[in-house]
Amino acid sequence: MSAFRPLRRKDRAVSPEAAWALLEKGHYGTLAVTGDDGFPYAVPINYVLVDGEICLHTGKQGYLLDCIRRDRRVCFSVVPMARLIPEHVTEVYESVLVFGEARVAEDPQDRQKILRALTFRLGTAPQDIGEAYLEKNGPRTTLIRIKPLHISGKSHPSYVPIEERLKQ
Repeated sequence: MSAFRPLRRKDRAVSPEAAWALLEKGHYGTLAVTGDDGFPYAVPINYVLVDGEICLHTGKQGYLLDCIRRDRRVCFSVVPMARLIPEHVTEVYESVLVFGEARVAEDPQDRQKILRALTFRLGTAPQDIGEAYLEKNGPRTTLIRIKPLHISGKSHPSYVPIEERLKQ
């Protein structure tokens, strides 16, 4: 038996390649870990993709790192697009869910690669200012890599008007 259940709404499922494209489209997601006493702990956080892995940044210490060190299994969700259609009591959306294993990036060259990707993907600072920012903040940043084990995505790009749904 697979540890990962199939989507219930198969009609909204996208291919793994399309799910990756949705992940590449986003820049902000929610990382869920196993917290104290088994309670879930979810953190909204920026991310970038580097070498086929999801990369995040956090402080040098804290609850999130404690959770990851105790249990590397994580779930990461991204909703790159969602738009409520209130007059039809529905929504159009795209979403992706990744189950994976997290680890702290320790290698100095890997850390530089991830820091550079975060700085220049999420910001528009000129190169020299971005480099100065990296030099100042890099040493006090913990970088996390998530190796995906399973990815799924959903898309609901259009809707059926409420009047039509009432007739069904």
